[in-house]
Amino acid sequence: MAPTGRGELESKWLLQRWDLPPREGVSLAWEGDSIGSIGFRPTPYPSVIIPSFVNTHVHPDFTHLIPGHSLIEWIKHVVKFRRQEKAHQVTPQEESMVHRGTAAWGSILARPWNVETPPPHQATRVAFHEVLGDMGVPLPPPGLPLSPHSPYALTPRLLEAIWRERKDSLKAIHLAESRDEVAFVQGKPNALEAEVFPLAGRNTFSRPKARTPVEYLESLGCLDSTTLAVHAIFLDERDVEILARRGVSVILCPRSNLYLSRSMAPLPLLREAGVPTALGTDGLGSTPSLSLWEEMRALWFYSRSMGWDLSPQEILAMATHRGAEVLGLEGLRGLEEGREASFLVIRLPGNLHPRELALFVLLQGDLHIEAFYIKGKRVF
Repeated sequence: MAPTGRGELESKWLLQRWDLPPREGVSLAWEGDSIGSIGFRPTPYPSVIIPSFVNTHVHPDFTHLIPGHSLIEWIKHVVKFRRQEKAHQVTPQEESMVHRGTAAWGSILARPWNVETPPPHQATRVAFHEVLGDMGVPLPPPGLPLSPHSPYALTPRLLEAIWRERKDSLKAIHLAESRDEVAFVQGKPNALEAEVFPLAGRNTFSRPKARTPVEYLESLGCLDSTTLAVHAIFLDERDVEILARRGVSVILCPRSNLYLSRSMAPLPLLREAGVPTALGTDGLGSTPSLSLWEEMRALWFYSRSMGWDLSPQEILAMATHRGAEVLGLEGLRGLEEGREASFLVIRLPGNLHPRELALFVLLQGDLHIEAFYIKGKRVF
């Protein structure tokens, strides 16, 4: 194998995207960080080349699990964590993602924002700068992705200003994550104002009332094609219709959602409405690892328990090219000529039928990784 960003591989199968059928008998050549050509070359060696993973939402500064019997209790512990942990070392967490086949991620940077260190192994980090508070708080330079934390963490004036003045910037916002958030936008008593605000030194603020968090953001003009709604658990059909009409994308973090909210976004409703969906791991503060393999399997088993008609291919798509589309990473939208040469090589059982390929990769692919390349260079 060439370690310098130039080479060629043969494989029995190639998955260019998980919404396309596999190609049989291929040679994949690359020059520098891009795929140069994909040719036909029959080979008996049982392996498959698949796209690398894209973790659409991660908090890399969390280093360990933060306990919490509910989301509110967890947030209260996070407030204390932020006060105690002044330096946020993200490199070990990013390394752990790379060594599980992830080539790009949407990283939420808590203040003080620090993006001085490049991501490991030439991976791609899309850095979302977290914003909380009211008008007058520091904002990153124009053009950079933002993470206005949530409907309850920013005043309406600041939310409106961000969407009005940063029209072209991606914006990731935690949305509809708890029933207390629903009560908050309805103007009803809630634990966010009663317990979290005093602990964080925040004052309550006036705001328009709304039926749901989605309708609250719509009333402020904060839903459009640059909006990434993270979690989006407590939605109904009206909310989903609004998200679809406004061009919003939704990011699911299944294990974190089940841990903190005991539920998950209504994926069948989102799929039926055509809302783009992708997968994230959240951070080590609320999930056992930053592995998208484990995230996909959590979604797979949960969907089966709920009776959802969700195929392995759809889940794998959410962790690969759909994540790339949500983050605007054109080079990772599929293994095609001219796109980024970032891919995994997985060894297959000799008698595996193509119809079984996606399920095998989903459930056991990480146990059979032979190689991982990022931008044409072998990572392992």
